[in-house]
Amino acid sequence: MTTNSAAPISALPIIQMLLALGLVLALVKWVIPMFLKKYGPRLTSKSSGGIHITETAALGQTTLAVVTVKGRTFLLGASAQQVNCLADLTEAQIAQEALPTFAELLDGEKRVEPKPTNPMGDLAGQLERLKSLGL
Repeated sequence: MTTNSAAPISALPIIQMLLALGLVLALVKWVIPMFLKKYGPRLTSKSSGGIHITETAALGQTTLAVVTVKGRTFLLGASAQQVNCLADLTEAQIAQEALPTFAELLDGEKRVEPKPTNPMGDLAGQLERLKSLGL
């Protein structure tokens, strides 16, 4: 005689596993983004120091950032492995601020009204030139 000693399979562990999976997915989908939206800015440092990120741009796997540090402006390139200072933009800003604008240049110049020309006089001069060339 053979006896079947295997216990009947219960659906309770499968239901528990599906409920736990649903709970984890709900946390990832709704609760964590809501938490980060509300408390995310508090997680970053709010130092009143002299470092300010003026502008950023993503280029593939790198990021370009214009950063102002204690009055100096730098163009930084950041990747997953390193950060490089690509340019010091402070001198460019100083040079650009020292240049007058186009409107200032126009205001500072004397305006000269164009003189009306005599088209016949100009034509006569050109005819004289052609005669002198022998044409």
